[in-house]
Amino acid sequence: MNSEKKGSIAGKSDRRLVVGLISAIFGLIFIGFFVQKGLQDIRTVSDSRTEARENSFKLKTLFNLLVQAESGQRGYLLTGERKYLEPYYDSLKRVPAALEELTVHLEKQDMQTARFTEAKDLVHKKWAELAKTIELKHAGKASAALHLVETGEGKALADKILTIFQTMEQEQQRQIEAYTNKINFIIERAKYVVLGGSAFAILLVIIFSWILDSNQRQRAVTNLALEKRREMSQKMIEMQNKIATAPLNSDSLMNLVAELSLDLTQADGSLIEIHEGDHLIYRHVAGAATGFLGMKVNRLNSFSGLCLEMGATLVCHDSEIDNRVDREACRRVNLRSMIVSPLQYQGQNIGVLKNYSAKAHYFDEDTANSISVITALLSSALGQAREFEEKNAAIRDLQKTKSELTVSRDVAQSATEAKSRFLASMSHEIRTPLNGILGMSGILLDGQLSAEQRDYANTIKVSGESLLRLVNDVLDFSKIEAGKLEFENVDFGLVSTLQDVMKSFGFAARQKNLKINLNIDSGVPHLINGDPGRIRQIVMNLIGNAIKFTPEGEISLNVKSQDLPRDKVQLRFDVRDTGIGISQEAIGSLFQEFVQADTSTTRRYGGSGLGLSICKGLVEKMSGSIGVESEEGKGSNFWFTIVVPKGLNAQTSSTEAAPVPNTPTKAWRILVAEDNQVNQLVISKILEKMGYRADVVANGKEAIEALQNRPYDLVLMDCNMPEMDGFDATHFIRTNKSIPNNQIPIIAMTANAMPADRQRALDSGMSDYLSKPLDLKKVGAVLTKWFERIEADASRSA
Repeated sequence: MNSEKKGSIAGKSDRRLVVGLISAIFGLIFIGFFVQKGLQDIRTVSDSRTEARENSFKLKTLFNLLVQAESGQRGYLLTGERKYLEPYYDSLKRVPAALEELTVHLEKQDMQTARFTEAKDLVHKKWAELAKTIELKHAGKASAALHLVETGEGKALADKILTIFQTMEQEQQRQIEAYTNKINFIIERAKYVVLGGSAFAILLVIIFSWILDSNQRQRAVTNLALEKRREMSQKMIEMQNKIATAPLNSDSLMNLVAELSLDLTQADGSLIEIHEGDHLIYRHVAGAATGFLGMKVNRLNSFSGLCLEMGATLVCHDSEIDNRVDREACRRVNLRSMIVSPLQYQGQNIGVLKNYSAKAHYFDEDTANSISVITALLSSALGQAREFEEKNAAIRDLQKTKSELTVSRDVAQSATEAKSRFLASMSHEIRTPLNGILGMSGILLDGQLSAEQRDYANTIKVSGESLLRLVNDVLDFSKIEAGKLEFENVDFGLVSTLQDVMKSFGFAARQKNLKINLNIDSGVPHLINGDPGRIRQIVMNLIGNAIKFTPEGEISLNVKSQDLPRDKVQLRFDVRDTGIGISQEAIGSLFQEFVQADTSTTRRYGGSGLGLSICKGLVEKMSGSIGVESEEGKGSNFWFTIVVPKGLNAQTSSTEAAPVPNTPTKAWRILVAEDNQVNQLVISKILEKMGYRADVVANGKEAIEALQNRPYDLVLMDCNMPEMDGFDATHFIRTNKSIPNNQIPIIAMTANAMPADRQRALDSGMSDYLSKPLDLKKVGAVLTKWFERIEADASRSA
């Protein structure tokens, strides 16, 4: 009866707890919902406020762009310098996007949309006014442009735009303030609700405390159980913290859990059996189980194996009456009761955690639940540890691979640098004798020769030029491959450049009875800004190939253009021939290095297979593309496009050959520093042919002595000479006051043709640069330029 009364009292207490708990849950749900709703409202209003601020900023930015454009317009109208139009063109590019952005952002605000529509019309009118004044200035009508500004129409438009933008800005600021007030209201409201909810929660805590206190007085036995649970919960929390903070190492974690579970259950022994094949092995032990380390049991027909199979925590209360266990084995290890829990991660069996006691009925339900929690934590931690170990192994492998790649990269870079040094050295070593071959053959051809002798000399010169082109192709290919190809940017006449190219192929075309035509559309600009030498190189390569592979018929170069924004133009060049054509199979690899249409082409027509690859690299550097349309036996059309700015003033490029002077304007004195006797003879004959007097010395030291003893107007200085090279000699001349004219023009002559060689010459103090092999036109162009500069300086001084 007493127990029934206690049960009735307990039942009432439980019902009161349930009612209170439900009330607390509903209260917390209401508070959480209200707070969540408040946060959502704050986010929504905050987003609207942010959008209003962005709109305000965009309005200011748009007006600043208009002011910037007007400033650029006025600067240009006042000075006539195009650099003042840079702000105008920048605004011209950005204003349409700014207008579009604001149109989209304001579409939900009817009044603002109406104002902005009016403002956009005024902006377009203002922009037309700016463009018109600039157009008048471009056309040379400066007074008309200024008159248009003085009418005040532009200022009136700007004032109207400013007024509308200020009104819109005020509206945006009003919206920002309203959104801010709304946010503050939501926060205030939420504060009161949270305070009320907190008071409600405190009241519930008081009620629960009273109910629990009542139950404690009525249930002494229950108090003991609760105390035990509390202690176990505390230990569980400590275990969780220790497991969570333990190193991510599988062995360390399992040893730790074996010891912690022994402390939690106060059992005699604790161990972890690892699943390996058909066995379970005692790998991690604590307490009385220490002596069983390494022991192996068959997974089948064992209590631990059953636990793994079922995937659930099992309790054996008494091994003497439990048919699931091996009684004899339990007796040998003094085991009477045990609790076994599986260790599994992502469906994989790791093993089991076993705690045992020599007493029967030692483990209760709370202990079983606690062990289940521990094994769940351990399983997760073991999974993370294994992942961590696998990732560490992967990182180590990655670091090893990275180190290997670094070594490979360093080896590749060393190989590339070695290749560049080799090419530079070979270029120098080949160009030096080539200078003699081409120079002496040119001298022979200028002399009195029989027809047979002239043919021999021509053969030598053509062979030397072919070898020079091959050397230049290899160097260009190396520069393209290394990304170090240099380009000029000068204004030059495209039409005259192409006409010169066509003239240079006249003799080769006449030898094969081929017609060559140049067709340039009327829209092609006469002046463009770019690298005439590189454009000439591409066209000459394509026309040269066309002549080589066309046995009869004609070849035409067609040029047309398409205007692009910002004073740029896209040029398209088509080289059509009636030659042998190319198969479709060969076209795909035609622009690869060292590739020709087929192997017989090299044997029959010659060539390195680098020309088209170099053309492709040059075209792509000029923002263009290259291709071919061909059919075997029906000719080919090689085309390429480039994008270049339109030119303003014709200039002379360093790559364009100047005409050879007929007779020097005065008796110029030239000093030549060259150690190679053949090259001494070549340069002397070239200068003699042009009517110049020259003294020759064999090294830089002799050049310095000559300059100290005699007056000269110009020095042609070889870079690599014995005793003192050209670089050191130039540095001495420029820095030593014992030289009467230490600012004399010094022209470098070198067989080195890499970009760094030219820069080194200029950095050492040399005035200009000539690459070997030398010829009459190259030398004449440089001498003419510097003698004209000397005369101009003298005229200014006078």
